[in-house]
Amino acid sequence: MKRQSMIMVILGGLSIILSTVWYLVIYPGNEIVGATGYFFLLFSIIALFGGLSLVQLLLSKKKKFFLSAPFIVLVAYFIISVLLSLIFMIKPVEKKTLLIVIQILLLALATLSLFMMLAAEHSTPITDFKELQWNDPLREAINKIRALKDDPENTPFKELLSKLYERSVFLDTTLKREQDEDLLKGIKGLEITLLTLDYEDWEKREKVEETVHNLEELFKEREYDIRKNPWSK
Repeated sequence: MKRQSMIMVILGGLSIILSTVWYLVIYPGNEIVGATGYFFLLFSIIALFGGLSLVQLLLSKKKKFFLSAPFIVLVAYFIISVLLSLIFMIKPVEKKTLLIVIQILLLALATLSLFMMLAAEHSTPITDFKELQWNDPLREAINKIRALKDDPENTPFKELLSKLYERSVFLDTTLKREQDEDLLKGIKGLEITLLTLDYEDWEKREKVEETVHNLEELFKEREYDIRKNPWSK
């Protein structure tokens, strides 16, 4: 941060020195138009580096500064402003009022754009996915339900398993709840029931229906708990 600030101060100072030397030593045009253009050159330099410093302080540290929209807006404003000033200074244009009006409008547009971007930056929450606590065991269990549903051996129970999977597929596994342990046990029990050969068909169906019903109730309780206490983990 200090290094970047130092670099910006040095670049800003060099830009002001070069502009001053160019205007006082090299510039041959009308003095009034030249002075107006020179003023806006200096103003553009100060606005650029001052704006960069301000944006760097206000912008989220999680975003890359030199790839951010405010940085692009400031650089675009600086380039357009400098080009306008040079055009008015180099060409025999005596209408300095036109330059002033255009520069003021350009500054207002850039300022408004920056304000809206920074306001949106601070009003919109940023999710850092690296900080989320993914509940992987539960997600793996839900994937197991899908695998059981798609298994040709479980065709007689496909409707039940499809209904259960539809209930579970949008489950928020980034949040942990007290029902998770029972859900994991229930899904494991469902898998064992479907794979075992020790039950008669009617007995297996009863057990599968009972397990699916219990799992659906646990899903409902979990969803209600999340709606009631959305921020607790």
